[in-house]
Order: sequence, then C-alpha cells, then structure tokens
Amino acid sequence: MLHAPSNQGEMMAALQSIKTWAKDSFPIDLDVFKEMSSEPIPYHLKRWWFAVGGTPLYLFVIQAITGIMLTFYYV
Repeated sequence: MLHAPSNQGEMMAALQSIKTWAKDSFPIDLDVFKEMSSEPIPYHLKRWWFAVGGTPLYLFVIQAITGIMLTFYYV
C-alpha cells in the first residue's frame, strides 16, 4: 500500500528518485531539447483561432446544411 510522505525530507527524496528514474529511462539532453524547441514561431500561428479556424467553420457549415434539410423535412 502506498503512503504519503510524512515530512519534507521524504518528499524531496521521493521527487529526487523520480527525477533520477526519468533521467535514466529517457536519455534526453535538456540543453539539446531547449535548443531544438526554441524555434521562433510567427505571430499569426500563435493565435488559437487561426490554428483551428477551419474546424469550427466546417462544423458550422454542416450544421447549417443539415438544419435546412431538417426544416424541409418537418415543415
């Protein structure tokens, strides 16, 4: 059964062991990762609506078309 660490020392030891395990399990050099992930992104690609703007538009068009078709069916 797992138990919660009772004091700050145990918590730090647990976090250190998790950190050591992750470093051994996933051999990723953090400096290389930071260098690769620091690619500048154009401003217009950072905006949420630009990135996923096509999906809501597509769903709205489908909803409008099916709404018109249902109107003809029920009226």
